[in-house]
Amino acid sequence: MKPITSIAALWQEATTDPEFGFALKAQDVRVDLAAAVARSAMPKSQLAAQLGWTSDRLEKALTGIGDLSLQTIFAITRALGLDFKVVITTPDATSATDGKTKEEIDAPEICPACGLGQLTRYIEREEVESHGRTWRIPLHFSECDACGAELTNGEQSRANVEAMKKIELKAKLHASNNRDLTPITLGQ
Repeated sequence: MKPITSIAALWQEATTDPEFGFALKAQDVRVDLAAAVARSAMPKSQLAAQLGWTSDRLEKALTGIGDLSLQTIFAITRALGLDFKVVITTPDATSATDGKTKEEIDAPEICPACGLGQLTRYIEREEVESHGRTWRIPLHFSECDACGAELTNGEQSRANVEAMKKIELKAKLHASNNRDLTPITLGQ
């Protein structure tokens, strides 16, 4: 067997393995779940108790390897007061929806810019360039129904920064997968 000398070849070989593909998808979900737990500010011990689980079981659900059932995802998101959606896309797509999507909120927010209107929260898919490639990311913002101002609060800004960081990581991985590795010989 010929040794693999490029990350691109290694990545291509790995991504044809269904078990590896599943592990990548499961890890993406775990990262999103762990981020939701962190944003909730609910201690993991309290979340585990609310679920009727041990702390070890919750930790394995958030960081483990292997199957992550929809029932587990549902239980965790529900305990956090959240919901989740499964989106089926083409392999290169980052989202199945375009345009802006209205976010539901419990209490109306007054516009800090004009002090008159109510804010409506939206998520809009925007294109960004990173490492020579165009990516679509979800950007969170609010829009005033009186003055038309578009603004973000702290929570929305953090979500936007998190989305950018994820894209930067994906872009760097993509870029590194397209570069050949130069073999290094030690001891010369």
